[in-house]
Formats: sequence, C-alpha cells, structure tokens
Amino acid sequence: MMNVEYPQREIQSQFSGELVQSLKQCANIKSLTEVDYFIKTEFRRLVPHSMAMWGIIDIVSGKISHISNIDFPKDYVDCITKSSAGDNYIECSAFTEWSRTLETIEVNKNSLRSKNICAKYFQLEAPVGEDKIESVIITGFPDLSSCRATVFCFTSKSANSLPLLKDKVDLVIPFLHQAVVKQFSRESVNTKSKSKNLLTSRETQMLELIFEGMEYQDIARSVGISINTVRSHIQNIFMKLQVTNRTQALVKAITLGIVRMP
Repeated sequence: MMNVEYPQREIQSQFSGELVQSLKQCANIKSLTEVDYFIKTEFRRLVPHSMAMWGIIDIVSGKISHISNIDFPKDYVDCITKSSAGDNYIECSAFTEWSRTLETIEVNKNSLRSKNICAKYFQLEAPVGEDKIESVIITGFPDLSSCRATVFCFTSKSANSLPLLKDKVDLVIPFLHQAVVKQFSRESVNTKSKSKNLLTSRETQMLELIFEGMEYQDIARSVGISINTVRSHIQNIFMKLQVTNRTQALVKAITLGIVRMP
C-alpha cells in the first residue's frame, strides 16, 4: 500500500480550511461503507456531481476485485462490465483511455461531437433512466505494489461543471485511495479469518482430498465412511461456499484460505 503525504502548509495555502477538514475526515475512514458515505456526502459537496461509483481494478486485464456502485442505475453498470469464468471485468473505453496514462480524464458529449467521435464509444449513451450523462470524469490512483488501481467515476448532467473542479479531484483521490486500500486489506483479512471457520474439519478434509485428485469412492475408502456420506459432505460444502461444482469449490476455498496450495 502506498503512503501518500501532502504537507499541511501546502494544502492550506492552496485550498480552504474546509477542504483540509474534509481530507482529515477521509483519513479517518474506518470501513468501505464509510468510503461510500464520504463520497456521497462530503466529496459530493466539494465536487458537485450527479452519480458516482468506484472499484479496485487490475489495470492490465480490467479484472474487478471490488466494485461499489453508489448511485448509478444498475443497467449502466451492467453496460460497462462483463463476466467471464466467474470473474467480472470492466469494459469501458473511458477506463481504457485512463489506464494508458493514469491521469484524470474528462469526457463530455460536446467535445466528442466537435471531434466527430460517437458518444456511445465512451458509454455516455448507456441506459441511465431519467438521468442524462453529459460529462464523465475517470480518475484513480495505482497501487505500486501490484497492477491494481482504485478507480473512480463521477458524472454530471452538465458538460462543463466537472472540469472546473479537477484540481480538487486530483487532490482528494490519493487520500481516498489510501482509505480504500487500507480498509479493503483489513476487511479481506477479516473475511478470510471468518471463512476458515465456515466449514467443519471433516468438510475441509473432503476438499483437501479432492484437491489431491481423489474421487468420491477413494475418499470414502480413505476416510472410512460411505460414499453417500461423502456426497452429503460435498453438497454441504457447495451450499456453504455458494458454488455448484468441485472446481468452483476448490477455487473459492483457496481464495478464502480454507485450503492451502502446497
């Protein structure tokens, strides 16, 4: 996780004490839920916008580790994401544009029209109900320890309002990135800790034997139980892990730290 520090004197000289207070609130965020609340209240007051979402995304592949849709219509989110092999990926040209430079970009329909570029190319004409997207800001902050970045998307019904606030966006986003990475890491550790107690010791043993390549009859013979009992344990595992087959169960168990790879 990167540590980003801004001299207090420099911040105070450029912006009001009100903004400094907001940055302090951002630094005191203690959960991902509080990240959403900060964006929806304090950040929206500082940088007026109509809709927001953010996510933790692999810059190279576009794979989404986490996404938080604060107030975009679900149809819009579905339009810019896709699923493949159980994972979700971002599929948005504006994100692709941002990932090339890692610098805040602003897209609005007026500028696209002047360059004869179809607005749909940047998903500005995706279904958004009654709300019409005229301007979009894509911004984010990379984690130098990996290829992931915390990416934020803000929209406005006006084509000219967001660019005027770019300086504030660029100042606050590193602080938000720190808050997100810190809380995401903490909640991931807590989830894995709880997950280790999700299965019984016998169910964990079943998964470990499957991981070794054993079939049900081999497991039954090795453990000294009937094959029907093995099947019953496996069905319980599927239900607890919310999966439908052995491969999915193993992948999720490894991800949650229930089963360790040698």
